Amino acid sequence: MGAEHYAMGVGNNGDLSEGDLNGFVGQLFQDGLATTTSIQRKMSALHGFYKYLVRTRIREDESMARISRPSKGRLLPALSESDVNRLLEAPDIESPIGLRDRTMLEVLARACVLLNSAS
Repeated sequence: MGAEHYAMGVGNNGDLSEGDLNGFVGQLFQDGLATTTSIQRKMSALHGFYKYLVRTRIREDESMARISRPSKGRLLPALSESDVNRLLEAPDIESPIGLRDRTMLEVLARACVLLNSAS
C-alpha cells in the first residue's frame, strides 16, 4: 500500500486520524518519494489545510497540531585542527577569567572529539 492510499478516501472535512497522518509520512519515506525538505513542505501544507478547516468550522479539532514535523538537521561548520588550536590559545591564562575560558574551551573541544569518534 503506497502513499496514494492515504490521499484516497479523505472526505471534504479532512477526516484523517493521527495514525493516518503518521502513516502517510512514514509511507513517503518508505517509498523513497520524499526528502526531509519535501516532507516538511507537505506537512506544512497539511497544517495550513487543517487550520483552514478549524477556522471555517468544518472541523473542531486540529489533528495536525499533534503531528510532529521532521526536522532538517543543520550541520555545524567544521573547524580545522589549526582553528581549534587558535581558539584554545586565545584566552589569556594569566587572568582567572582567561583561565576559566581556556578550561571551558578545552572541555568543549574534547567533548566534540568524543562525539565525533563515537559516530
